[in-house]
Amino acid sequence: MGAKSSIALRVATRVYARNVDRREVAREYLKGEFARWFVSKAQSVGRAIDQMVDSLEDGELWRLLEGIGASFRLNAVFFEITDEGVDWHDLELPIGAIRMSGIDRTVDKVLGSKAIGWDPLRFADWLRDNPCPLTSEEVESNFDEFRPRKGGVRHPMITVVESNNRLTMRDGSHRLIAQALEGRETTRAFVAVPNGKRHRSMGGDAIYIRLLSVGLPKTRRPKDRDTLVAAAELIARSSSDGLHSLEELWYPWQRKLAVKRLGAELIERLKN
Repeated sequence: MGAKSSIALRVATRVYARNVDRREVAREYLKGEFARWFVSKAQSVGRAIDQMVDSLEDGELWRLLEGIGASFRLNAVFFEITDEGVDWHDLELPIGAIRMSGIDRTVDKVLGSKAIGWDPLRFADWLRDNPCPLTSEEVESNFDEFRPRKGGVRHPMITVVESNNRLTMRDGSHRLIAQALEGRETTRAFVAVPNGKRHRSMGGDAIYIRLLSVGLPKTRRPKDRDTLVAAAELIARSSSDGLHSLEELWYPWQRKLAVKRLGAELIERLKN
């Protein structure tokens, strides 16, 4: 599948840019996350955070994205943004063409109902008709998160993934619904479109610390040691940055001779 058969490019009301640099997508995701966490009336705070994200070097950018996505938010955004099997496009999309993804158990009961069917416009209509859905304060707060906030959204860009002729939300559900509640019919999104290449993402740097630096010294049985090394090798071979992460960022900092020897053997195998 390529751009010519992309449903996203067919339904887009405007194409801002094709083949957007993945680093731009990553930076926008991080800015959107930080804008949610660090709320301040002082615009200078938001600008300072954005400038910090823009100043990150590539290695810092990818490690921060990996940490926030895979460890803190427990999502796959790091792997999706770095996936070589997709190209990212900056598009204006009809809100009704996007399928919502899961939020939490409470909200998903409404989103997945027959009446809503994961449709953002139907969900926005439901929120208008149900200003206080249930009596529980906890449940009310779940739905209240979607309502527009004073001052608007600082980073309204969302991320969408195209798969099997369907456009599905990946990040920005609250921002999308807030826009729908304001009466907007379209939204700007970074959209991942399959490009026909092999799906291969970055594996990140932290995994080798967990498996080799922390895991290996704790193993006593050779079988367990071989399992950890084999897992590290599998991840390295299946990722786009495995050899670089091991050779340049992990290996030079090892001090335990047994771990360093196994690491050197692993790196040599990856090169052959």
